[in-house]
Formats: sequence, structure tokens, C-alpha cells
Amino acid sequence: MKLAKINNQGFSLLEIIIAVAIMATAFTVLLGNQAASFLSAERATMMTNATFLARQKMGEIEMEVDKDLAKNKFPDEKIEKNGAFEEPFEEFRWKYTIDKVEIPVVEGGEGEQNVLVQSYMKQVIDQISKAVREVKLVIFWGDEDAPYEEQPQISVTTHIVKLK
Repeated sequence: MKLAKINNQGFSLLEIIIAVAIMATAFTVLLGNQAASFLSAERATMMTNATFLARQKMGEIEMEVDKDLAKNKFPDEKIEKNGAFEEPFEEFRWKYTIDKVEIPVVEGGEGEQNVLVQSYMKQVIDQISKAVREVKLVIFWGDEDAPYEEQPQISVTTHIVKLK
């Protein structure tokens, strides 16, 4: 009877190098995906916080305008304010403007009817401009030294109407 010869050579150096290369590639891909996941989670957290802060700040602005309306005051001039939130949200800053609503007048054709419509539209636009204010709020974060336009931000716009 012949016995089978046992091969005790193990793995060759080439096989080990290939296995290590495959593992290194797999780990690189996994770490890259993990880093991207962390960045996405951080961005989502910042956006969520900014959204809640925008809701809070817009409520404060609306209450301030409501107090003025109760005193029969309505902003005639453009108002611009900015500031920062308190801890634990000190990395977030805000900026808002309250201004009259500007509605462009579209020029119509010639004729008596068009002149009448243009006159009516101008009156309506003037009344809207007297009674409506646009509130634009921007919440931004990141590097304070970076230009304003390059900072991550969210923007919220609403309108306030004086009915009386």
C-alpha cells in the first residue's frame, strides 16, 4: 500500500502578498465609507439644529412684530439685525431683514383698457406694499472668517400682514 505524501510547504509568499493586498483594499474602502457616513451624520445634525433654531428665532421675530403691531407700529424702514445663539449652540449665527414687499409692475400694451388695468394694478401694488413686510432669516454656521456666501446656511422667508 502506498501512502499519500503530505505537503507541508504552507502558503507561498506570493499568495500571502495577494491576500494582504485584498484585505488592505477592502479596509480602505470600508474606512472611506465610514468617514463619509460620519460626515453625512454631522451635516444632518447641523441642518437639524439650524432648522430648530430658525423656527425659534422666527417665532421671536414674529412676537416682536406682534408687540409693535399692538402699539400700532409697523416697520416702514428696512430693519437688519444679526447675532449669535447662546450655548450650547454658539457655533450658529443668525441674520434677518424685514423689508417692504416689492412687486414689479408689468407694462402692458397700448389702449384705454390697458391704461385702466395698469392704473388699477398700481393701486393694488401700493396697498400691498403698505400692508405686507417680508421677513428673511438666515441661520449659518462654520468658519466665521469665511465669506458669508461660502458658509453653510439655511434660509427661511415669511410675510407679515397688517390687516388694520
